[in-house]
Amino acid sequence: VIPGGSFYNMKVTEIIIPYTVTNIEYRAFYGKAITKITFLATPEGKTAAGLVMDEGAISGCDNLTTLTLPGRISEFAPAAINDCTGLTSIELAGESANYSTVGAEGRKVLASKDGTTIIYCPKGMEGEYTIPSGVTSIGELAFAYCQKLTKVTIPSYVKEIGVGAFRYCTKLTTLDLTEEGQPLTIGESAFYSCSALSSLTLPERLVKMDKNAFGY
Repeated sequence: VIPGGSFYNMKVTEIIIPYTVTNIEYRAFYGKAITKITFLATPEGKTAAGLVMDEGAISGCDNLTTLTLPGRISEFAPAAINDCTGLTSIELAGESANYSTVGAEGRKVLASKDGTTIIYCPKGMEGEYTIPSGVTSIGELAFAYCQKLTKVTIPSYVKEIGVGAFRYCTKLTTLDLTEEGQPLTIGESAFYSCSALSSLTLPERLVKMDKNAFGY
C-alpha cells in the first residue's frame, strides 16, 4: 500500500511503482514536480494482485503528460486521477479484467471492459471532443473539471450521461446532444457550472433530466 500523502509536494520527478503494490490512497502522489509515473510489469512466473486506486490517488501533477496503467488494475475510483491538467491521454498495459481504453491515439479515455461506458477522461483533454463509437454511457464525473474542452458532441448512440459527468467544464462553449437517436437520460449536475455555455438545444430524444443538470 502507498499511503495518502506519501509523495505530497516532494521534489521527486519520476516514480517507479512495483507490481507488488495493491492500493494507492488519496493524494499518495501530489505535486507539479512529478513528470513520470511508471508501473512495473509483473515478472514472468509471478502472479500479481489487483491494484486499487482511491479517489485522488494521483492529484495535482500538472506536468504529468502521459500515463500507462497496469492491466492488473481492479478498481479505479471516480476522480482517481485528479487535477492533472497536462495529462491528455491514458493507456493500459496488457489485458485488463475490468477496464479498456477508447478513442484516438493520443486522446484515449478509460472505459469499462466492454468499452460501452467512459469512466475517466484525462483533465488535459482540449478543444473539440466527440464521444467514440460504441460508447452508450458516460460515467459519474468522467469529464468533470476538463477545463480545456471547448466543444463536446454526444452522438445518437449515447443513452446516459451520469451524475456530474461534465461539471466544471468551464471553457465548454458548445454542446451538441444530437436531436434524434437513442432515448437520453441526463443525470444530476451533469453539466453543473459549465459557465461558458451561452445557448443549448435540448434534443427530442431526451426522456429524463435530473435536478441541477445545467445548474450554476
